[in-house]
Amino acid sequence: DTAGARRATKSLLFLGLSAGAVAGAGSFACAAFGGGTFSGDSAVIEVVHRSAPVLMFAVAALVFAYPVDGAMLATKNFRVLIALSIFGLVAQLPALQLITRSFSGTRQPALPLKLLMMTMFVRLLTLSLFSLARFWADLQVKPATDGEERQSGKLESSGFILHGESCIHGRGVFTTKELSKGQLIESCPAIVMDAGAAEAMFSYRWGLKDDPSSKDFYLPLGQLPTVPREVRAAFKQTVGETIRSDELAAVLKTCGVDEASVEFLLQQAKDFSENEVVSVSGFCDSLRMSATRTLSLGKAVAQVNSVEAWNLHHDDLKQLASMLSGMCKASTVAEALQEVHSLLSLGHDLWVYAYMRKLYDRSPDLYFATIAAEPAKLLPAVYTPTVGEACQKFGKMPLYRRGCYLCISDRGHFKEVLREYAEAELEKDAKGNYLCDCIVFSDGGRILGLGDLGAWGMGIPIGKLDLYTVCAGFDPSRTIPLILDAGCSGPEGNTDRLVIRDSTLYTGMKQARVTHKSAAGTVVNTAYYGEGNVIEEFMKAATELFGERCLLQFEDFNSNDAFPLLAEYRNKYLTYNDDIQGTAAVALAGLLGSMRLRDAKCDLRATLLKQTFLFHGAGSANIGLMRLLNEEAGVPLSSIFVTNSRGLIWRSADGTEGSFRNEEQKAFAQVGEPTFDSKDLATLVEHVKPTCVVGAVGVTPNCFKKPMVEALLRFSERPVIFALSNPKTQAEITANDAYEWSQGKVIFGSGTWFAPVELNGKTFAPGQVNNVYIFPGMSFGAVCCQAASIPERLFLAAAEAVANSLGDEEMALDMVVPKRDRIQEVSLNVATAVVLEAQALGLAARNLGADWQTVQRALEAMRWTPKP
Repeated sequence: DTAGARRATKSLLFLGLSAGAVAGAGSFACAAFGGGTFSGDSAVIEVVHRSAPVLMFAVAALVFAYPVDGAMLATKNFRVLIALSIFGLVAQLPALQLITRSFSGTRQPALPLKLLMMTMFVRLLTLSLFSLARFWADLQVKPATDGEERQSGKLESSGFILHGESCIHGRGVFTTKELSKGQLIESCPAIVMDAGAAEAMFSYRWGLKDDPSSKDFYLPLGQLPTVPREVRAAFKQTVGETIRSDELAAVLKTCGVDEASVEFLLQQAKDFSENEVVSVSGFCDSLRMSATRTLSLGKAVAQVNSVEAWNLHHDDLKQLASMLSGMCKASTVAEALQEVHSLLSLGHDLWVYAYMRKLYDRSPDLYFATIAAEPAKLLPAVYTPTVGEACQKFGKMPLYRRGCYLCISDRGHFKEVLREYAEAELEKDAKGNYLCDCIVFSDGGRILGLGDLGAWGMGIPIGKLDLYTVCAGFDPSRTIPLILDAGCSGPEGNTDRLVIRDSTLYTGMKQARVTHKSAAGTVVNTAYYGEGNVIEEFMKAATELFGERCLLQFEDFNSNDAFPLLAEYRNKYLTYNDDIQGTAAVALAGLLGSMRLRDAKCDLRATLLKQTFLFHGAGSANIGLMRLLNEEAGVPLSSIFVTNSRGLIWRSADGTEGSFRNEEQKAFAQVGEPTFDSKDLATLVEHVKPTCVVGAVGVTPNCFKKPMVEALLRFSERPVIFALSNPKTQAEITANDAYEWSQGKVIFGSGTWFAPVELNGKTFAPGQVNNVYIFPGMSFGAVCCQAASIPERLFLAAAEAVANSLGDEEMALDMVVPKRDRIQEVSLNVATAVVLEAQALGLAARNLGADWQTVQRALEAMRWTPKP
């Protein structure tokens, strides 16, 4: 602890006091019982004995008058101070002779007085030895190096620790002369000061006398009340949160105060600053100041050295951060829910999203406990549909520490970037290995149905992993949300034509994506292919650092990249693509649920084989579902029809011609060009006669018109219509239109949330066919049983588990998937089914049991639960 200098000088002071006390005891004894005079060597002993405490007082006063830090003591004054300490200790020894001599005088003291004097001597000698030992421990400080950083004055740190007149941070120790006032005020979002530093600033040694910003750095604490020992950990966490906060914060570390009342300090702070001011002794070890991050930040953020500095650098972010701090004051789940309900009453969930991100930054445990308390209300706010708009405005909200950015400009150094993030954010096991169960990574190339949002797409991996925790029980401290920054398209690359890459608030690399045409004729990201490509380097680096059983989940890659990348790596690493496989599985779960709504006791797989399917849109979601239906459920290709922007996808008999755009579409193309207008959906329905229609276009909202719905009713009493595009503004049809146009006969499911619909005295509650029913349980099951890979068979098992979780109440409301407030139960069912299937296929390295109940109990015991 570099604050040991103060404790060391107090140890010296105590040595002087104890020496003086023993000297006084010896002198009193000799005067009272030994005749009261000294001669010869006894006189020398008396002189030495009386001068020792005076000398020790002088040394202690000198050290207090000239503040030094632990590093200076260790490097410059070590031998001198050790010698003085030993001298103070040895100076007490003659007292034993003096006391012994007094016992042999003419007047013997009573036995109680003898015992008292001997006890005093032994006690003082023991305490002196203890003080010397503590003094030695306090001086064990490594002197700082890194002269180049001193010369440049470029400090890449999220904060400074100030001791006396020196500054300690992750790069070394600096004197105040090497730090300008501007560096301290403008570049330092968090200051930790000891008493000497506060005193130096208060006496204007840094030229802050007339600077109003000095109030942000100093708060006279006075006498601080103490609190129970069990609260100490909470104080340390509060200090850590303040250090990582998005506001300028002064954290005063006072020596000699074991514990301090946070409530008292915050009350006092109101008189000085709106910023949080916290004080607690002995917390420096928990602050990991050496683990600063620069490589793993977004490229624009790295230029200002820290997340905190980024927020301070932009006035809008600074003000918004201050507002969110004012709103987010909860310390219990009840208080958090009260604050959330107030925001929900405003009618826009984006404010709730921003609030919840701030709450996570303050306390992950409280964040997850709050969501778990009301998942039906809060899941739509922290993930879909709100997360879509949140990503579009991600740079306009305060930035927080969570999330790793891996830029293609760092190619060849990905392992170092991941290690930096892990060192700062992850825990280690007893062997020193980083603890990471899974990484959700995206390049932001196709965020929901909104297009290319680049680094602003970080909201998706973060939200995804939040649901891993809330729904399945992943430990959030063992997960990494990651953006692979390969550039960002211009306004033409996203649906709302937003200027993202050139925004001053864009956090990533301001560069267009480098693309080329693949052999299949599709436009793909060049960096993802060929020898030494960034996907391979990332996956290799991740498994080397975190182990082969670390799950690596693809998320929101452009479809042209998503399919070939999944095909390349699905059998090399523990990985899957949720947009392809997760969406397919939950859509299949919804279709199986629809079969149960028609006949609750039907054989699900047999009934599925009798259906005819029309898929509108040939992106990753529909392609994945068609593959699952055909390859795993056994639905013949003759029962599967799919469209793209050219209408019904077809191919010639030899496959050389057709309307397909890639090999994935070609695999499901009908043989022969249609003789009707297949772009008109009503006409297409008349010819195909489907019983189930699944829309996942993403860019054509409200494309399912009334004539199409009416045509469906001519071929099925209860046709199925799924509108899977996100967000709600991109849905192919609304729930209200689907029910009204069909008079409640349509079985409806959607990718986004729709309110219940009242029609003809019946309530219809649209089931949200969202991946959240699949990916948390899928990932948890695969990680817990240490699966070697995740084949399609596991997704079929997961889909059946979701459909079989439907209850009578949900079926009465025409819901194709269970209610959202049962998500933890459903996720556990999915995880159980996945583990049993993986074990049956021989993919599980860890066997969790032979039957459903045994596996489920094992999984329940492995779930992480928040402790707010």
